[in-house]
Amino acid sequence: TPPDALGATVYTRAGLGEDTRITVGMADDTRLVARELDVEGVDIGLRSWPDDPEWADFAAGRVEAGIPALEGLIGTDWPVEGRFAVRETVEPNLYGYAGWFDARSNEIAVGEALDADTIYHELSHAWFNRGLSTERWLTEGLAQVYAAELVRRDGADPRVPAEPPADSPGALPLTDWAADVTETDRVTEEYGYDTSFWVLDVLVDEIGFDRTRDVVTVLRNATSPYDPDAPAALPDAEWQRLYDAFVEVGGATNTGDLFRSHVVGPGDGGLIEQRDRAAADVAELAQRSTPWALPVGVRNQLERWDVDDVEESVLAADDVVERRSVVESIEEVTGVAEPDPAGDVYASAPAPARGAVDFSEATALLDESIRLGDQLVDRQRRIVELADPAEVTPPDVADIDGVEDFATGLAAADTQLLAVERIIEVEDELSSASGPLVSIGRWGADIDADIDEARAELESGNAEAALDTLATADGRIDDLALAGAVRVLVAGALVIALALVAFVLTRHRRRPGDEIDQDPEPAGEAARSAPRSISFRRSAT
Repeated sequence: TPPDALGATVYTRAGLGEDTRITVGMADDTRLVARELDVEGVDIGLRSWPDDPEWADFAAGRVEAGIPALEGLIGTDWPVEGRFAVRETVEPNLYGYAGWFDARSNEIAVGEALDADTIYHELSHAWFNRGLSTERWLTEGLAQVYAAELVRRDGADPRVPAEPPADSPGALPLTDWAADVTETDRVTEEYGYDTSFWVLDVLVDEIGFDRTRDVVTVLRNATSPYDPDAPAALPDAEWQRLYDAFVEVGGATNTGDLFRSHVVGPGDGGLIEQRDRAAADVAELAQRSTPWALPVGVRNQLERWDVDDVEESVLAADDVVERRSVVESIEEVTGVAEPDPAGDVYASAPAPARGAVDFSEATALLDESIRLGDQLVDRQRRIVELADPAEVTPPDVADIDGVEDFATGLAAADTQLLAVERIIEVEDELSSASGPLVSIGRWGADIDADIDEARAELESGNAEAALDTLATADGRIDDLALAGAVRVLVAGALVIALALVAFVLTRHRRRPGDEIDQDPEPAGEAARSAPRSISFRRSAT
C-alpha cells in the first residue's frame, strides 16, 4: 500500500504454504551510538542501540580485555588492518546465531545479550578466518575454545563441551559441515558447533595453548609440519593438512581417534592408519639419515599423503644411507675424511609425480667415494705389509700434507707405496750386485747411506723426495761395475805410470862422463887365466 500518515507501508504476498517462513530485518544505523574503544594500536569503533548503554559498557569492556588476551594466546598481533567495528544488532539472531564475524566489512555483529562468550568467539575469528583453513569445523572449534578460555580468565564459568553421541540428530562428518550459514539446517548447525568445540577442546587440552599456537602458526604460514622453514606440499584434502599439524607440530596423540570418530567419513579411516605407518617410517628414516636432512621429496610425499610412494622412497633412501655407512667405515679404517657432497644431493632430491624419489645422483657420488676408498684401503694394507721388509715406518696417509679426501689420499698412498717398494728393490739390487769390479766400485760409494736417507724422507712424509733419492742410488748401483772397471783402469794406469817414472828416473842416473873404466882384456891364454877387475868412477849420485 502507499505509505500512511506515519510512513508505514504494507507488503502482501499471497499463495504461501504452511511451512513458509519469512524473516525481515530493518535497521536505521544512523541512530546507533558510536564509541571509540581504548585498545592500544587497534582502531575499533563500537556502535550500540541508543537505549542500551548497559550493553555498550559490557561489550566495550570485553573487547578491550579480549584483544590483548587473544594476542598473547594466539601469539600474533591483531590481524585486521584499518578500522574495525563491533555492532549491536538482531541480524544474527534472525538466523539462529548469537553473533557473527564479517571479514568483508571488518565487523562483528552481536545480539543484545550480555554474552562475553559470544564477543570473545567472534573476536577470535579475526585471527582464525584469515587464511588459516577452509575447514569450518576448525575455525569454529578454535574460536569457541579460545572464547571459553577468556571467559575462564574473567573468573566466570565457561561453556564445557560434551561429546555428541554418534546417533545425534544431524550427525555428520565435520568435513561435510557446510560453510553456508544462510541456508542451514538448525539441527545440523547445532551438531557442527557442539562437535567441533568438543574435538578442538580435547586436542587443545592435551597439547596446551603454547603448542596450539605453533599449530596455528604453521597453518597460517602454510609451512611444512615437518620443517617450519620450508613451504608445505599441500594434500588434496584440507583435513589432511590439519591432521599433520596437530600430530607433527602439536604432538597430539589422540588425533587419529578423534578424526576417525568425528571429523572424516568411514572411507578415510583406513587412510589415516596408512598415513601414520608411513609417518613412522619417515621418522625412522630421518633418524637414520642424521646428520643428513630428511630428503625433501620424501617429506613432500608424506605431506601430500602419497603413502604408497612414501614406502618406495624410504626403501630407496635406505639404500643411499647404507652406502654412506660403507663410506664411513672406510673413513674409520683409513683415517681420511671424505667430503660429503652426497648429503646435500640426498636432502634436496625432489619428489616425482609418481613413484619413488630418484636418488641416483647421490648414489653415484657415494659409489665413486667407495671405489676410491676401497683402493685406498688396499694401498694402506700393502704399505703395512712392506714396511717391515723395507725397515721403514711411513706416516699415516691422513697426516700427509695435501690429503683432503679419498682421491688425494689414494694419490699420496700410491706414491708412498711406490717409495716403500723401491727401497726394497734398491736394497735387493745392491745385495745382488757382485763381481770383483762391483766390489771395487762399492769402495767409498756408501749407497746404504742413500737408502737410509730415502727412509728418513719417507718417514717425514716426503715420498717424492725419497723416490728421487732412490733413483739416484739405483743409478749408482747400475754404475758400480763401470766404476770398478774405471778404478782398475785408473789403478793400472797409475802402476804403469809409476813404472815408467821409475824407469825414466833410472835412465836419468847414467849421465855422460860416468863411463866404466876397464883394463884391456888379455888375449889368448892370458885372458882365460887372468883375474877380472872392474873399477867405476865416483858417480854423481
